[in-house]
Amino acid sequence: MTFAQVTLPPDQRIAAIRDTAVQTWRLQKNEGNGAAIAKTNECRATLLKTKSKYDEEVEACLVVDYYVSLFTASFYAQLSDEYRRINNIDPEKIRADMTKRIASAYAHFKLTPDEATEAVRLLRENVFQAVAAVAGVK
Repeated sequence: MTFAQVTLPPDQRIAAIRDTAVQTWRLQKNEGNGAAIAKTNECRATLLKTKSKYDEEVEACLVVDYYVSLFTASFYAQLSDEYRRINNIDPEKIRADMTKRIASAYAHFKLTPDEATEAVRLLRENVFQAVAAVAGVK
């Protein structure tokens, strides 16, 4: 499948998604999850509001959001129910909010349903697999 808005060939697009995921993991590993969350927020606040088409930069921003949100939700899900309740942390809400943000970006940039489905597939099949390969996780 090709995207009218994404100019990279499919193999380069996948490589770009994987590279962004690994860069985000390294940022998170070296500077902490707060730095990765800040990158997500900065990306959404600037890039997504200034771009007029869905391109490689927008896709990279969504990769960061996808990775950081799911990582953060998974971390919090491992904590006790009491801790999450006291601190008002809901991993499912983190996941749901990320899904809404990404769907909203796809709608904003007028991706067709097929393009959005393909974009989600690329995230699911490449983001955590790339990080696991670099981190040595099986």
